[in-house]
Amino acid sequence: MGNTRVKIFELNDQELTFDFGTYALLMYYAKQIDPIKGKKLINATISEWSYRIENGIQLDNITNDNNMVHFIISEINTVISFIDSELIPNLSNEPQNLITKYGGESNFVNLYDNNLDYLKVLCFTKDEFFDGDTHQLIFLLNELKLFFQYAINQNQPFKVYVY
Repeated sequence: MGNTRVKIFELNDQELTFDFGTYALLMYYAKQIDPIKGKKLINATISEWSYRIENGIQLDNITNDNNMVHFIISEINTVISFIDSELIPNLSNEPQNLITKYGGESNFVNLYDNNLDYLKVLCFTKDEFFDGDTHQLIFLLNELKLFFQYAINQNQPFKVYVY
């Protein structure tokens, strides 16, 4: 167990919070299922500033204190479908806790560090809290899917914070 960093998504009166290690575990798992859709998922959960830095896009007037998420509705719709049709069904069929599947927290961190690609934007550490319980992860993915749908219905990007 480690520190208590969390990732928070916020729009109007709606808020969704993930333990940062659990979020990283889900992003890693998504990448294992489908690297292209996994990248769309992570892009839908990072700030526009982070997205532009990661992809070498001109910042214009966007600074690192801008917490607005990278928001492209068609990509978020793809992510919602990915969550529904691939991530949740695959997690439902996992016979064990994901941390156990990946050989424990330390081994997961090693797997993660050796397989970064676009995941390097997360900057998580071995001191994070990880919840690999598949039922909890399915619950969180459903909550994230509902949050994405809410943002689309509002036609408004949301804010993302890491504390």
